[in-house]
Amino acid sequence: MIRYPNGYIIQTVQAEDAFLVYGELNASGHVAKGFRLDVPNLSNAGWSQKNEIYTHLQSYLSRFDASKRLQLRYTKDANYDKILEKYEADTERFSDVPFCQGFE
Repeated sequence: MIRYPNGYIIQTVQAEDAFLVYGELNASGHVAKGFRLDVPNLSNAGWSQKNEIYTHLQSYLSRFDASKRLQLRYTKDANYDKILEKYEADTERFSDVPFCQGFE
């Protein structure tokens, strides 16, 4: 059985500055804080803009030393219809196993 640590929320005047504390608020405890990075779609950007974003992200990530932990969650807003349709068609075409084939 997994035992999760007890935690509590430290509320601040600005709600976006709130953070979580697990254990004690000292060296034996852990503090967690969430951030959101909104990176623009760079598909049509020039190399100078792409390099600038890369440099900023690299600078941000380099601030974390071995005593810090970083967890990333990447999401992309896009239309995946074409990719999924091709995947479904390839599965139908190449699959010899009946349960891998689609149902009508």
